[in-house]
Amino acid sequence: MRNPPLSETVIRGAVNKKLPHDSAIKQVSGEAEYIDDIPEPKDLLHLYVAQSHMPMRKS
Repeated sequence: MRNPPLSETVIRGAVNKKLPHDSAIKQVSGEAEYIDDIPEPKDLLHLYVAQSHMPMRKS
């Protein structure tokens, strides 16, 4: 099966249509809640994972 010439190709759907983002209205109006706006729980545990920059050495 061969592809039709480009002049006969018709693209259908949402191509080149302006679609609003799901949270665009809240972001523009200032009503959107961001992760930095949410207060941390009182007993929140912070965790930091680190690796040694020196390999294990034999004694």
